[in-house]
Amino acid sequence: MKTAKKALPLFLALALFSCMAYSPKPHPYPPPPPWKAHVSPLLLYPSLVHLHKTQREKAVHLYNLTRHTLHVEVKSLCKRLKLDSPRSLTLPPMGSVPLVFHYAKKPRKRLCNMKIKGQGRMAHRVEILKVAWKVGKSPQEKDKRVITLPSLLRSDDPWLWLVNPHKHQAKVDLSPPWGLRIHPDKVKIPPYRVKRVKLVWQPYGSSGSLYLKVKTRDRKYHLKVDVLR
Repeated sequence: MKTAKKALPLFLALALFSCMAYSPKPHPYPPPPPWKAHVSPLLLYPSLVHLHKTQREKAVHLYNLTRHTLHVEVKSLCKRLKLDSPRSLTLPPMGSVPLVFHYAKKPRKRLCNMKIKGQGRMAHRVEILKVAWKVGKSPQEKDKRVITLPSLLRSDDPWLWLVNPHKHQAKVDLSPPWGLRIHPDKVKIPPYRVKRVKLVWQPYGSSGSLYLKVKTRDRKYHLKVDVLR
């Protein structure tokens, strides 16, 4: 009986030591919070790229809509479209990086898929983003406009993302419909950056429209986002 009592603490010590020795190492990146929005955490813009007849190279921006630094690997799934930028990229929080492509052959209108494979925080996540390429002049007026995500607001949307795809800062004033509050209702978006505003839904209210008054260094315009309740 005495021998059994002495052996028991020794057995527990050995079991504790084995658990400590073979315990898995913590992941270098903590898991991100669950993504509950109706939009993808990544945005490739512009989605329709216009090339001149003699142009062989073009840049688009890959935007990060999260508040975390993301590490991704980009791959073009089109044979004609080649990626000049590094395949492994680091996206700053609420920011973007340019992707430079070139055509090996004469460009023509077609749809290409970009495979975005996550690393670090986005490990095990793969996004397929589409971009269309067309020969012709670009509608510059439309390319400068602030992008609102999601394009249709529902009562379970907690956030609205504002993406500035232009080289100048954009000042945005937001006027929500009855029953919806926005914080903040005035934002300044640096070039090629993203801002996020919080949506607070009141128990009263009905469907309507959210109006945005946008001002940049060279122009002013208005945007409208439909609100569905």
